[in-house]
Amino acid sequence: MKNLVLVLLVTFSFISVKGQTYFDVDFGNDSSTNTIGGFIYEFPDTSGYLAVGAAPIIDSRYLMFIRLDELGDTIWTKMYGVPNLARTNNGGKYINEGDSNIIFSGVLYTDSVAPISPDTSLAMLYKIDTAGNMIWERYYGDTTKQTVALDVQKARSGYIITGWTSGWGAGTANSFLLKVDDLGNEEWKKIYFIPSGISDGSSSVDTTDDGGYIISGSVNYSSPTNLNDMFVLRTDSLGNTAWVATYGGLNFDNSEAYITKYSSNNYLLTGGIGLDLGNGLNSQTYLAKIDGQNGNVIWADTSGIDQLNYHEGFVSNSIILNNGDILIIGYIIPVVNNPEVLLTKYNSNGIKLWERSFNKYQGNNSNYMYDVHETIDKGIILTGNLTNLSIGEQRLWVLKLDSMGCDTINCTVGIDDASTSLSIIGLKVYPNPSNTFINFELPYNLNQINAELRLFDITGKEIFVKMVNSYSTQLDVSYYPKGIYFYQLINEKNSYSGKLVIN
Repeated sequence: MKNLVLVLLVTFSFISVKGQTYFDVDFGNDSSTNTIGGFIYEFPDTSGYLAVGAAPIIDSRYLMFIRLDELGDTIWTKMYGVPNLARTNNGGKYINEGDSNIIFSGVLYTDSVAPISPDTSLAMLYKIDTAGNMIWERYYGDTTKQTVALDVQKARSGYIITGWTSGWGAGTANSFLLKVDDLGNEEWKKIYFIPSGISDGSSSVDTTDDGGYIISGSVNYSSPTNLNDMFVLRTDSLGNTAWVATYGGLNFDNSEAYITKYSSNNYLLTGGIGLDLGNGLNSQTYLAKIDGQNGNVIWADTSGIDQLNYHEGFVSNSIILNNGDILIIGYIIPVVNNPEVLLTKYNSNGIKLWERSFNKYQGNNSNYMYDVHETIDKGIILTGNLTNLSIGEQRLWVLKLDSMGCDTINCTVGIDDASTSLSIIGLKVYPNPSNTFINFELPYNLNQINAELRLFDITGKEIFVKMVNSYSTQLDVSYYPKGIYFYQLINEKNSYSGKLVIN
């Protein structure tokens, strides 16, 4: 193994105001058109950041370490790898050991490399220092199967790794937990088969107060064909299953889900949920606070646009701020299919405070972020990758924002929907949340007479319908269980839809 240093091409902008910095930088090199972003570490002395990603070089993929100063300018870049092996790191999760060392997981793709059989991969665990030097690396898995590590968490001793595998006695693909010591040596492993699923994969792991573990991911079913749900599974300290629960609707949900400890025995689950409320199948973001004792939902929120082939979803663990507020990153894929980055902030009760979207080069470029953190100056920093079709490259991307998620001073981009009433093009829905009655009001200049009011549950099942022949009506929700619901108010000329919360 050896380290190689390559010169990177960087595109950036920088602003500093009122103690918070803004910068927007992306990186590529002349050996790669497919650079990927992973995570970013902030140095505690406020001297800058270490961005970690990966880039292909000839027939290999190398890990990439980029040292940035506090303004986003590059100090140095290092590449780590060997020919004929493809390394990647996972986005959005690393462990800061507190001794200037970092632990993170990844994958070693070993296709066509003797004596490993084609179409194989090994789970990886890396330990580096903040100068970009490899301290050690460990790999795990069957040499003739696929094993993919997607997350790692600090355990009471050592580390706990999760992902999916077709080895170790698994089927087509199943979730696993792998416990290793402080040096990355294997102690035990467990394979999980989610009930009724034909395959499943865990994408996130956290610890429990009693020394056990909790994982989340996606389970795929054979009936209905190729549909899936999010799942959460809790274990004891040896990986034995305590309970498993599934979440989602009757349609295709996100292929990944993320679990984060919020407080003692309470966790946040993030992902995406497929819905069809009458305007065509789409997907929306999903955030739920669940009880760690049994998996029951305490509260949940979904958000998105009810439009055929318009998709949103969360793709990261929740970042919990000191005041209990929650930051999550995700994606927006409009019908025109140019993915944008979504950054959302919630309060501790699951009420959305604001959201922002980002598409650096606009047009039909793809934009993805995988990691988000609050910075020492109380701003926000994100890492991922984007395409710049004008030069035909995919590049690692680092975006530094202020505390409101703005990339410019006093930005007005995004929404603020923390109010208790909802107004959509003249329609007022209040109080929302409610556990008694919810009012629907329209101004008199809108033609909404002879309309239907429909109510749907979280799965998209219609549970109520009534005719509306006046400019206001009231819906009694006291008979329905607590949770997320959706409404439609529709006639020949107008159509409104939105979300209701029954508390």
